[in-house]
Amino acid sequence: MPGLEGLYLKWNVVESLQSLRLAPQLRYLYLGASSRVESLEHVASLKELEWFQVESPSKAFEIEALGKMARLVGLGLTGSESKKLELQSFAPLSELRGLKWLHLGAVHVRDASLVPLAQLTSLEWLGVGNYFSVEEFARLSAHLPGVICDWLSPYVRYHRSMFPCRTCGVNWRVGTPGKGSKLLCPTCDTQKLAESIVRFNEAKSAAIRGAI
Repeated sequence: MPGLEGLYLKWNVVESLQSLRLAPQLRYLYLGASSRVESLEHVASLKELEWFQVESPSKAFEIEALGKMARLVGLGLTGSESKKLELQSFAPLSELRGLKWLHLGAVHVRDASLVPLAQLTSLEWLGVGNYFSVEEFARLSAHLPGVICDWLSPYVRYHRSMFPCRTCGVNWRVGTPGKGSKLLCPTCDTQKLAESIVRFNEAKSAAIRGAI
């Protein structure tokens, strides 16, 4: 199928992507849950690919090959926390300067660093788990000020129907960035929330000063 431009495989047991060489015009590729792919080298050979997403792979893989995919505007490595994908680093992604949408779902990295993502200056939306320090999120927010991401701000305010505060019964709790952080009620946890906001803003200001 040399003219194929889109391929969506929801439930699959794909182990090798070697056959993708037969679809050189592929622009959109989605691999759903249960895929057993261990190497992305054949994906990297698709020069026209613009959007690539993998959901809950059953085997871990490395992402070095993704750094070669210069045309990508959308990339998703998603899944549930019960099927987290652990990588060494986000470093290979720093080469994808054309990315506008990046969903890292339940991805954990051993070096615990978001620094490589600061190079993605075309990014518009970022989905990443709250698995990093407050300082990591704050520094990234300084480099990517226009990106939509829950954790690149001092706190995230959800709809009032979510996380109601059972203590005051009036307000509802907000999310705060940083691994191990808790939901806080602006009314009942005023001091803790203020301290969290100050910590985030100080780290962000330090990152901005360091970039000047």
